[in-house]
Amino acid sequence: MVVLECPLCAEEVQLDDGATGHFVCPHCDGEFEWGPQRDAFGETIGSFLGFFFITTLVFFCLSFGLIFFNGYQLDEALGLTLFLAIIAPVWIPLAFVPFFIHRGYLFIQRLREAS
Repeated sequence: MVVLECPLCAEEVQLDDGATGHFVCPHCDGEFEWGPQRDAFGETIGSFLGFFFITTLVFFCLSFGLIFFNGYQLDEALGLTLFLAIIAPVWIPLAFVPFFIHRGYLFIQRLREAS
């Protein structure tokens, strides 16, 4: 059990260990939030890097597969894939698409929760 002071009325409130979120004070019926603060910047960077990695992996698989099915040899396929991935910045804009779709979905969820 965690005993804390209500930020609205300064009375003691008991919460379960590890409890986070919005709570109602039993003394003043006011709502308050308890728990660790989210690291929005860290979550955003982590989310982007995850989508960037997945999109890059899909890009490599598609370009490598398309090259192999067209009859190229392994060294030609690797060279063309590396050229597309390193010199021609194709996959970076592609990585933003699923990232922004996901962020938009989270934004819509927060709007629904707020109403």
